[in-house]
Amino acid sequence: MPGIEMIGAYRIDVTEALLKEAYDMRYDGGAGLTSTDEAEARALVREELTGIVLVELSVHDVDGACSIRDFGQAAGNELGKTDQAAYAEVLLSDDGTRLLTEPFDNIDFDALRGQTARIAFFLHFYDPKQPLLTSYGPTLVPPRTPMPERLREIISYEPVD
Repeated sequence: MPGIEMIGAYRIDVTEALLKEAYDMRYDGGAGLTSTDEAEARALVREELTGIVLVELSVHDVDGACSIRDFGQAAGNELGKTDQAAYAEVLLSDDGTRLLTEPFDNIDFDALRGQTARIAFFLHFYDPKQPLLTSYGPTLVPPRTPMPERLREIISYEPVD
């Protein structure tokens, strides 16, 4: 029977370089902002980045119902346009040390029928009090922990505007 095993929810490394990249992308490098507006904008970018996690999980006995579009967090019990959906998803090796797909590649769950698929994806505005919605129903989420080195070496967060 298909099911989900949560492995972890990992904080991303919010470096100065990542902050600058996200700020520049979102606010056009601060062009036209007053110093007060710029400080507020930088604080908003930092807050957004610290709310992102990399979710790692295994889907056991994959079937035709599995779709990455079903994974995310929502205010209700199904994902809508304004809810937080899986972003930059990847298929990982069984031990979680190698990428089998690149971010944004389509994970072919049909080819994985009956198998276990280990996947990872970013989730914005992570709320550890809300369940993770999946193709097989909601599941409890773990608290945020530091990202394991094995994932830090193969997956990096790319800001969105």
